[in-house]
Amino acid sequence: MQRAVSLIIAIVFALNVQSQNNWLSGEKPSFSAGPYLKTNGFGLSSEFSILQEQRNQFGVHLSLSNLKHSKEVKVQNGIIPNPIPYVYGKAKRALQFNTAWAWLRETSVNSNHSPRLFTGFEVGPSIAILRPVQVYFLELDQQENPRQVLRKYDQNVHAQQEYILGDGGWTKGFSDLEINIGIHSAIYLQLDGERDFRYRGLRAGLSIDYYPKDLGILYNNDNRLFGSLFLSYQFGSYN
Repeated sequence: MQRAVSLIIAIVFALNVQSQNNWLSGEKPSFSAGPYLKTNGFGLSSEFSILQEQRNQFGVHLSLSNLKHSKEVKVQNGIIPNPIPYVYGKAKRALQFNTAWAWLRETSVNSNHSPRLFTGFEVGPSIAILRPVQVYFLELDQQENPRQVLRKYDQNVHAQQEYILGDGGWTKGFSDLEINIGIHSAIYLQLDGERDFRYRGLRAGLSIDYYPKDLGILYNNDNRLFGSLFLSYQFGSYN
């Protein structure tokens, strides 16, 4: 894993050096950014196209999004009035930051200022930033009176579903952050257009993220391999 990440960083560094040489020679790299929608989350993505050779383009793709497990289902406590929805079994919330080396090849050649179709592939390190989920829980005090408390979602809470009152909110858990590193890859089709030097790109494809260490997002499930269909729209400067 460490060798693979080191190799990817070396490639990105080499492309960055090449982009600086292109900049000095008058070839400015293009930059684009926009919304990023996945079947397991949503966020923002951006791309630096730093090297072009005939029908091939090379660059660096960045994305930041939340990451959900495909089996997450919201439930409610049916015993209390006005219950707060929560995801049963969800122990951690995840934020995903991907940095990838991207290669695109043009599959159609049209006139200038016309849409162009590309096939693309990208690979690079994926960083998962995790924080524990907290829920409102019903427990008894020393006088055996019921009270509502905020508890971290652990195995004990998971085993007492009838006492879970609802989600404690997404603002909780920032004091207990964890970081796991994995590998991100994606294949996609991209439709590019340009108007008055404004770049517009629509991208759709399949991404796969793998983490050697289980992320622990959802209890009693595998939290290492995440596959997702995605769609992104980007706009920005055009080279």
